[in-house]
This record gives sequence, structure tokens and C-alpha cells, in this order.
Amino acid sequence: MRKWMVFFVLLLTVILAACSNEDAEGVFTKAMDVSGEMESAEVDMNITQILSTSDESMELEMESDMKAEIIMDPIAMYQKGTMNMEMDGFPMEMDTEMYMTEDGLYTYDSMSQTWMKLDNEMYTDLSNLAQQDPSAQLEMMEPFMDDVEYEEKDDSYIFRFAGEGEALNEFSESVIQEYLDTEMFADLGADVNEVLESMTVNKLNYEMEIDKESYETKTFYMDLDMALSAEGEEMSIAQQVNAVYTGINTIDSIEVPQEVLDNATEMSY
Repeated sequence: MRKWMVFFVLLLTVILAACSNEDAEGVFTKAMDVSGEMESAEVDMNITQILSTSDESMELEMESDMKAEIIMDPIAMYQKGTMNMEMDGFPMEMDTEMYMTEDGLYTYDSMSQTWMKLDNEMYTDLSNLAQQDPSAQLEMMEPFMDDVEYEEKDDSYIFRFAGEGEALNEFSESVIQEYLDTEMFADLGADVNEVLESMTVNKLNYEMEIDKESYETKTFYMDLDMALSAEGEEMSIAQQVNAVYTGINTIDSIEVPQEVLDNATEMSY
């Protein structure tokens, strides 16, 4: 159980006006159209996570700072950054680097200073998750527009969701289902419906900032506090995601360096 919960959280890992008095619906529609046409982007991401079990057998704190280049079709990604972890009071810091292309998924292990190639199944799982159309994050808000706050600033529009009660539960399920891969969960011995049934969402703040001139997504923010239970065990998960999108439609290609291809160690899970 712990394997699929941690894997979900880590993946849960992802993420992307013509007139000053333009209404929210018009901005929303144009933003979806533009984000759906996005071909590539550069993203700066900060992710903080705290995982803990009800029996206090594990407490894990993580903070990641990442810079990524992403191409949407065919899906490709280059990501580099640092990860700070503290598990049961023991701190650890590591550098991370990853290439994900049609050549496969390659990750750098800073402790052994070696490149590893993950098996094709892992690549497929991650590419399915990473291939989400950017407009999907806006589309998730559409059924809940009555609960979405809209704000106009000098150079951007802000859409925020901070619902409660039934709206919170329904929106939380739509967000989580967007990032879950049902085949991946089946491979890990878990049913996505059982995961959703065992889920309790205490808080979900979801915010997207849209550029006023181009209607491109500028920033994405999510603050999630939830709990999952299975097999008599409960895990609390608190996660914050801050993403800043730059260089939209400026990435022409992402290629795995020949040195990485030649020296990577094959890994399977």
C-alpha cells in the first residue's frame, strides 16, 4: 500500500483580455483555447510534501526545486533540480536530472553518480500522466464555476477554487482523477475507485493565473491536504505546488545526450 501511495504523491507527479471589463466566462474560454494549443513550455516548479502515517511509523518531508522543458506531442521532458528530504529526522539532499523522450526515461542518481534507464512500463505510466493537455486543468474548473473566484489584475486574470462541502469533494475527485493513471494503479494492485472512496480531502486550494494579453497560463498553484486509508493504515498527505510557466512554444526538441544513452544502467521495477 505504501508503495502506491508514495508513488501517487510523487507523481502526483505532472501540472499547466481584449477589454478591461471582459467577463470571467470569456476569459475562461479564451484561456482554454490558448492552453490547448500550447506545444512546449519552460516551467519552474517548487513542490513541498509532508507524508505521515497514523501509527507514526513514517514521517517524510520533501521539498523540490525543479526547472523543466516540456514538449507536448510527442511527449518529451527534460528536468533538473534539487530535492531535500527528511525522513524520521534524518536529512538528505540530492540533485535530480531526468530525460523523458521516445528513447525512454533516463534519471540521474547523484549518490552513485550514474545514469539509469527505467523500463518501458514506467516510461509509459509517466508519459501518460505528463501528456495531459494544459487546457484540462482549466476544464476541471468549468463545472464548478459557481465556486470559482475570478479576479482581474493589471496584467493578468486569476481563477481560484477554494470550495467546501460537496463542491470540495467533487472537485477534489476530478483533480485527482486527472492525475491518476488507472492502469498504473492496477499494476500496483490498487483500484482507483477504492482509492477515491478511501480518500478524505481536508483542504484544496487551486489557482491559475492567465496572462491578460496572450491568455497563456502564467502560474499554477495547488495546496492539498488529504488522507488515504487502506488495509488498516492511514497516510496523511500535505502538498503544495507552485509552478511558473515561461518560454511557451520556444522548445523545438529535447534529446537524450549520446553519453547518457551509452552509459545508462538498465533498471526495472
